[in-house]
Amino acid sequence: MRQQRVLVVLAVLLAGFGVLELRLLKLQFLQSDVWTRESERSTLDFESLPFERGWILDRSGEPLARTEEVRDVMFRFRDWRVGSVAGQASTLLWLLDGTRRPPSTALAQQARWLDELGELGVADVDAVVPRQRARDVQTYLKWLYGAPFASALHEALKADTPDRRRLGELPGFQEGLPAALQRGRAERAALADLARVAGLPLEQVLATMDEAVARADERVEQAVGSSPSPTAAFARVRELHADFDGDRATLAENVSYDCQTLAAVRGRELPGFSVRVERRRVYPTDLQDVATTLVGRIGAPSPRDVSETTADRIRLADLSSLQDLSAEELAEYEQLKIRVREIDYSYTDERGSLGLEAALERLLRGKRGWVASAPDADGESRHVVESAPPQRGLNVTLTLDAGLQRAAERVLDEVLADGSRGWPGALVLLDPRTGEVLALATSPRPTRARLASDWAQLVADPLGPLCNRAIGPGASGNLPPPGSTFKPIAALAALASGCITPSETFTCEGSLTVGNTVLGCLGHHHDLPLREALAVSCNLYFYRLSERAGGDLLREAAGIFGFGKPTGLLEGNDALASCGITVEPGVREASVPIGQGTLSRLETMRLAIGQAALDDSTPLQVAVAYGALGSGQLVPPSLIRAVEGYGPIPPRAARPLIGDAAALAVVREGLEAAADHGTARNIRSPAGLSALRVAAKTGTPEVGGGQADHSWLAGYLPRRAPRLAFAVLMEHTGQHGADACVPVFNALLEQPETEQWLLREVAP
Repeated sequence: MRQQRVLVVLAVLLAGFGVLELRLLKLQFLQSDVWTRESERSTLDFESLPFERGWILDRSGEPLARTEEVRDVMFRFRDWRVGSVAGQASTLLWLLDGTRRPPSTALAQQARWLDELGELGVADVDAVVPRQRARDVQTYLKWLYGAPFASALHEALKADTPDRRRLGELPGFQEGLPAALQRGRAERAALADLARVAGLPLEQVLATMDEAVARADERVEQAVGSSPSPTAAFARVRELHADFDGDRATLAENVSYDCQTLAAVRGRELPGFSVRVERRRVYPTDLQDVATTLVGRIGAPSPRDVSETTADRIRLADLSSLQDLSAEELAEYEQLKIRVREIDYSYTDERGSLGLEAALERLLRGKRGWVASAPDADGESRHVVESAPPQRGLNVTLTLDAGLQRAAERVLDEVLADGSRGWPGALVLLDPRTGEVLALATSPRPTRARLASDWAQLVADPLGPLCNRAIGPGASGNLPPPGSTFKPIAALAALASGCITPSETFTCEGSLTVGNTVLGCLGHHHDLPLREALAVSCNLYFYRLSERAGGDLLREAAGIFGFGKPTGLLEGNDALASCGITVEPGVREASVPIGQGTLSRLETMRLAIGQAALDDSTPLQVAVAYGALGSGQLVPPSLIRAVEGYGPIPPRAARPLIGDAAALAVVREGLEAAADHGTARNIRSPAGLSALRVAAKTGTPEVGGGQADHSWLAGYLPRRAPRLAFAVLMEHTGQHGADACVPVFNALLEQPETEQWLLREVAP
């Protein structure tokens, strides 16, 4: 019986060993790839590959913003921490007492620290907990003083009885100390040479290093949270440092090739330092100050970007540390891996922060590439596990004509610099056939240099140089009324409804009293038909017209011509949306809805001359309206002509106007009369284009509040088959549009770039 029981036990044991053997075979052969991937996943290190930002081009392909190859001196805390004498010594002290020494202090004190570490006792090293911290302490001692000393320390720690010797008394220490001191001196000298070749004071380089270390420590501290035990807490800190210490800080930008050579030749003496060759955003010198606020700028990622990146990296580190992942966790890991390595912003990334650079960030940015590597079996070298090439951002071609934009900005700059004028303003040019914006100029505006260095001063500047007056309010925060530039639209609405006829006259006696309000006019025009009323801009005619038309009809006409709502220049642009292109805030177009409710008699009269319920408009809206008057249909404006990979952006759908061709012809005749002998009669054709005829209308809207009135000029050219619609706004001039804006437009026509464009596009 006993023998039988023994056989049963042996059979059970053999069966158990068989199951175990099968399990081992399964792990070794059938699931080896799975566990290899799990092991690699937990030890992966990845290197970012630079990518190129897409260019911003004008309509003819001239770059307004491009990317060029530059060299930057970079500092990586992780490599300095484990590779340099100062980094190893300071990290060793941090492991022993928990206090981080900044690099500047470590470089100054490394010799003293190396000597003083010899005063530590073997018992002090033996008392370090938890075990991982103790192993790290021994590793750093080995790196500092050499393998013979590390072997002696290992034997001392294994002894059965406590070893009361100091580290300096162990074999190998006195040989390792001079070597460490010599290596430390060579590293400090190499760093000083690097700073000199980069053209930076050594103190500035050290300060940047200190900031990088402090930033990494701060991010780790914020991310650690509560841990159940000292062992778990240290493991968490160590894991997070392995991630955040890998960020690169920029020590010097756009350095010479000599820096790259120095870093390559003396790389062993410069652990943690490298020269990164990448392609960076530049603005071509000849166009760098053209459309600065519109093109915009790039800057550091926003706090929200950084916060999202930090959260993603912490979660990725958590998933990477797990021994096994569920299907959901594995899917999340793969998604996070791509987002962190290709998409998320790091501290050194560039992000659009103003204008088109911000609005078109998704198109322009591209994706960084990366190479993920895992350690080989020897623990020293690494092999590539995964990689992804960088993806270049897309080029965006604008509708802007750089020559016309520069000419428009030049004349606005001259007005602002004129002591007798000094007015802020805006000037918009567009093609009425397609809605393509050719110039979107605003004044004042910052130079590229000020935009890069004086942001706080620009924000505080009372003139509002960051305001794009072509599409939004000026420094006051209020949009101007369109004033008399609205009269042609009121006239067309009245003609279309049949409430007036072209030949019907109204009498102007210079003023009109409505209740207790006296409404004035520029003169005593007596009996006027519509054409002459537009030519001389008679207010009394349009007050009488408004009583026939009514407020609802005038408001409806204003809406048809694009007033009271955004033009959809970027956001809300249906043509872009149809291509799958979305834009971010960056180019903000202002709009104020037209007043609702029943209008009084006085409000209706003021609406007819472009005030009251229609108190807010932009030069872009006015230019679009006049493009519609010239072409016979309203084409919403566009600023993006083509996007690489998407092709040309299709024109936006045109909208019909109110009234028939006969009514529109009468209004056009009035605008032509205004340019021939009316309020805009001083418009001059440029030399060489004497046959060029313009249709135009001036405006002088009242602002109120004791402020000087604004001035307007709007129109199109040539009169038949117009190729250019325009709007000029000068703020708070206190002058009529004829006096303030016509000279500005004449100056624009005389600019070489404008003459060349007219000869090319308009002249027969």
